[in-house]
Amino acid sequence: MIDNGRRNLLRGAATLAVAAPVLATGGVALADPPRKGREPENLTDLQTEIKTYKSSGAWDTQIAAVADEALTYLKHRLRHGVRKPAVVFDIDDTALSTYDEETGTSTITGSGFGYYGPLWNYWAYEVKEFPAIAANLELAKYALGAGVDVFYVTGRRESTATSLNPSTFATTKVTIRTETIADLNAKGYTVADDAHLYLRPTGDTNASVVPYKSGARASIEAKGYDIVLNIGDQRSDLDGGHADRAFKVPNPMYKISWSGVAEAPGPGASATSSRTTSAKPGTSGWSVPCAQASATRSGSASVSGTQARSGRA
Repeated sequence: MIDNGRRNLLRGAATLAVAAPVLATGGVALADPPRKGREPENLTDLQTEIKTYKSSGAWDTQIAAVADEALTYLKHRLRHGVRKPAVVFDIDDTALSTYDEETGTSTITGSGFGYYGPLWNYWAYEVKEFPAIAANLELAKYALGAGVDVFYVTGRRESTATSLNPSTFATTKVTIRTETIADLNAKGYTVADDAHLYLRPTGDTNASVVPYKSGARASIEAKGYDIVLNIGDQRSDLDGGHADRAFKVPNPMYKISWSGVAEAPGPGASATSSRTTSAKPGTSGWSVPCAQASATRSGSASVSGTQARSGRA
């Protein structure tokens, strides 16, 4: 039982506690921070963080760690015998780096983490400014030297494209298949023939790239190949099965949108995504046995969603 004197004392203390912020700020009441939602991270700060992630060497180090794990697994499988072994690479930001175009740090004017199709086409197909990602190039070379077939499955379209010269504003029509094969071969990758490069059909209007990419891998399997490794920088490169093991390399620049993934996301992945950034710089890539994924080698695609940058998914 609290007597009246103590009750009044407690009420006074409560009043003083409420008034303290007003007194401390010269009589101006400060609003409490919002209880719902939060301010997103500053875009300029994120861009700076990504550039530091790249310039520090951390990004390349983490890609190399994923490639090394993939190489170890490939050697293990080859020692135990694989009938018609194959590996599958995505192209953009897996085999080749688009970083210079994204940030505008090369000799050609870039788009600064934006995306404008004709300018991207100029970099990719006309001047071919995308360098090979060293660790993945070495992995591809090892595979070829060991008698493994290397396939490339990309979201680039089976069509022509218009490129825009940022200096003269002249436009040029380019054939994507021809220029992609020429570029990969020039950068040290080997495209054995047209059958080893899968481009997304022009008429494919599916909101998700996963049915096309998993279907391409199913087509490779139908030729008798065992896809030992599937390597990409997006979840949409890897979902849908039809590979023994999937390896994801980090890419904090953008994310091809996807949703409805049943399997647990790897480090840096989430159940929903956006175009702007895929993960905080410093999150490493990951790998998963496809038998543990929501769709296995014989399974169907496990992802649906909008592909924001369908020309290079």
